[in-house]
Amino acid sequence: MTNNLSNTNPNGHDHDHDNENDGSTAIDLLRDSLSPQSHQNPSALPPNSPSSNHQSQRDAATSLFADSEILAPMVRASTTPLRILALSHGASLVYSEEMVDRSIVPSERVLNESLGTIDYIHPKHKFSAKVQKRMEKEADNPDGKILLRIDPRKERGKFVYQMGTGEGHLALEAAEKVYGDADGIDVNMGCPKKFSVSGGMGR
Repeated sequence: MTNNLSNTNPNGHDHDHDNENDGSTAIDLLRDSLSPQSHQNPSALPPNSPSSNHQSQRDAATSLFADSEILAPMVRASTTPLRILALSHGASLVYSEEMVDRSIVPSERVLNESLGTIDYIHPKHKFSAKVQKRMEKEADNPDGKILLRIDPRKERGKFVYQMGTGEGHLALEAAEKVYGDADGIDVNMGCPKKFSVSGGMGR
């Protein structure tokens, strides 16, 4: 793991042109991601898709996790900058921080063309008037709170969304929300923290 990070800024946005030869621009990738299939991992398609017959779910999981160097899911840590930093140092798979299903389900998926990212945002109008007023003063969240930011240029084929859930129907909704942008969906089943346990999400 000797790669340097000279081309990655603190916001996790890369300004170099090392992807110029892949035939796609960042915006092309973003627009492609509007399709209901997973462009990061074409094998991760709905069970009834004809393409899903080419590879069993077990084989798909094995190809994703076997012999991998993995950045574990860490609350308030495994955000876009750290994930991209880990990838630049040789990580083969990166997890999001644990995100509760009920926070992702009502979020809005936004194509951030200025950064080349896919953002899941909790819209400002869904917050209380007091919180909205405070958010107007925050440069990072003028239109809402960013829950999840994915950089498809760097994380394609390597990103796993970790979900905190205690209710099956919400877990399904959250999975359906992000499956086209993630290469794997992981359910946190062992967190001993009071928040998770009291919400039926821990052990």
